[in-house]
Amino acid sequence: MSSIEVKLEEKKVEERRPEMIEVPKEYKVYARIIEIMTGIAVAIMVLSLILYGSHALPPYVTLAEIVKYWKLAATKFWMVLKGIKIHGYDWIFAHLAHADMIGMISVLFLATACFVGNIGLAIFAAMRRDIPLLTFAVIECIILLIGYLKPYIML
Repeated sequence: MSSIEVKLEEKKVEERRPEMIEVPKEYKVYARIIEIMTGIAVAIMVLSLILYGSHALPPYVTLAEIVKYWKLAATKFWMVLKGIKIHGYDWIFAHLAHADMIGMISVLFLATACFVGNIGLAIFAAMRRDIPLLTFAVIECIILLIGYLKPYIML
């Protein structure tokens, strides 16, 4: 084979388009929900950072306090710093007048993204009458709910 033929063969290989990967619609539904939830969480983080940095809202924990107690475990951090015993998530909502606590809402969005994604998946599966997928999504929602509610319930 001459060098011209080799170059032509190489060009043919480059021109071939890779085969399109077919992604099932249920994966797209789940991924889109996660994408939306993550986008909302990032927007809330940015808003919180702007409010914190501009001092538009007072911080609940100052930067000096964060640096001073950073090495402590989360439960000790909050107990030493604010006298709060962390139990569940409702303490965050009690302090939303502070810029840094608004950022905690983004964490809640990220923490619940899989749950909301599975609800979307369950709705999709129910509409398609896909019983195995519906069963999987419902079981996953139950497992996630138990994890979310664990601070509030005794198992």
